[in-house]
Amino acid sequence: TLHELVEGCQAQQTDAQKELYRLYASKVMGVCVRYSDSKEDAKDIFQESFIKIYRSIHKLKNVELLGAWMKKIAVNTAINYFHKLRKNAEIWSNEEEIEASQNDDYQKIM
Repeated sequence: TLHELVEGCQAQQTDAQKELYRLYASKVMGVCVRYSDSKEDAKDIFQESFIKIYRSIHKLKNVELLGAWMKKIAVNTAINYFHKLRKNAEIWSNEEEIEASQNDDYQKIM
């Protein structure tokens, strides 16, 4: 049953985790694909989502809402993934501007 599956995952039983993955992987991947720009991003989000699901399954209060709970984790993981990408892009952009400015300063000195 679903209750036994969740209890097994909460007890970190490998067979239960594999079964959860088998039952829900395609649904979670569907969410990841809808929220990503590329197949590679979707795979990264998918992997991060399942790690979070396994680590957080003890917090699940209503077993009947397992699918919706997993979807919410995947959506939040995707959002956080892209916020992190955007932040990293801004950092790289700022570092490139600083480097260019330093090169200009160096050229003025020479």
